[in-house]
Amino acid sequence: MSSLVSVTRTDRSSGETPSAAAETPNFDRFREAGADSTLSTHGRRVGLPEGQMGYSEVGHLNIGSGRVVKQDSADVSDAVARSRGNNLPDEDDQDPPIFQNEHILSAFDYAETNDGKVHFTGRGVL
Repeated sequence: MSSLVSVTRTDRSSGETPSAAAETPNFDRFREAGADSTLSTHGRRVGLPEGQMGYSEVGHLNIGSGRVVKQDSADVSDAVARSRGNNLPDEDDQDPPIFQNEHILSAFDYAETNDGKVHFTGRGVL
């Protein structure tokens, strides 16, 4: 398996990227033979909350595992969504809504007892 990842700047005068302007006979031959594809590298397809752009760690983890690996920020956002009664399109785990999750409740109890705080990551608003 080989891959070509291209991040290029567009030539403002011609509107072409260097990849588009270059002669690429081998890649052209592969493409014509059907040996090309596109990866989605954002949102739920790589285990992130919808609309969140992927980054290298997420890409390596998902490509290396051959499946979607849900990220922590998506777990938090999904738990908040379940608490609001929202159904998630790709929900495959059975974690409870955020305020029924024993680990979350335990964190709040500990913070209250010890005059501490609980910090969340994710896009959900509590």
